[in-house]
Amino acid sequence: MKKYNTIYLDWDGVLWDFARAFCDWNGVAVPDTDKWEFYEALSMTADKFHEVLSELPQEFWEQEKYIMPHAHDLVRWARANAEDVYILTVAPELSTSRGKQIVARDQFDLSV
Repeated sequence: MKKYNTIYLDWDGVLWDFARAFCDWNGVAVPDTDKWEFYEALSMTADKFHEVLSELPQEFWEQEKYIMPHAHDLVRWARANAEDVYILTVAPELSTSRGKQIVARDQFDLSV
């Protein structure tokens, strides 16, 4: 029997490098910060950031090149220690959800 029934893995910033993807997509340098509100270092308000986020196409979310270096090891650990493993993430737009689902399935064989 495994140690846990279910493990949920966070997507953005844990399995997928959202900040780097966002900055590359927008042609700006990634700020030197550990804060989730990295957009503040880009002189963006929360409202502006969320506006830009909502306009990102599905192709943005499908970029496998932003899988974090430790992501596959983390997924292997989770599978070894839990009966069920899922990805937990925010996906307010259909294009966001679909893009994340595609990469999660193709890279990790996991559901979002």
